Amino acid sequence: MQMPSFAGKTNEDVMQFIFEIEARREIDQWNDKLAVQMTLRSLKDEALRKVLKKGVKERDTIEKVIGILKAEFEPTVSEYDRIKQLDKIRQDQDEELETFIERFR
Repeated sequence: MQMPSFAGKTNEDVMQFIFEIEARREIDQWNDKLAVQMTLRSLKDEALRKVLKKGVKERDTIEKVIGILKAEFEPTVSEYDRIKQLDKIRQDQDEELETFIERFR
C-alpha cells in the first residue's frame, strides 16, 4: 500500500487523504508519534507549509494535525452551497433553451 500525499491543491480531497492516513495507521499499527511523522512526510507544498506554520511538531498528536488539515482544507459550507447553486444553472437535458433562459430573468 503506497503512502498517500496531500499538497493542498483545490483538486485534492483532504478528507480522502485523512481517511487513507487513518487506514494506514490502523493497518500498520502506528503509535501516535509515528502517525504524526508519517503524516508530515506525506504533506507537500502548501499543505506542509500551513501545518508547519501552525507550529506542529513531531511530538504533537495526530488529532492536532488532522484538526489543522480539516480547518485549513476542508470545504466550508459556503463553498459547498456555491457549488450546489452553480449546479442549478445547468440546463436540463429535455429543457428548451427559452425555458432555461427564463429561469434567470
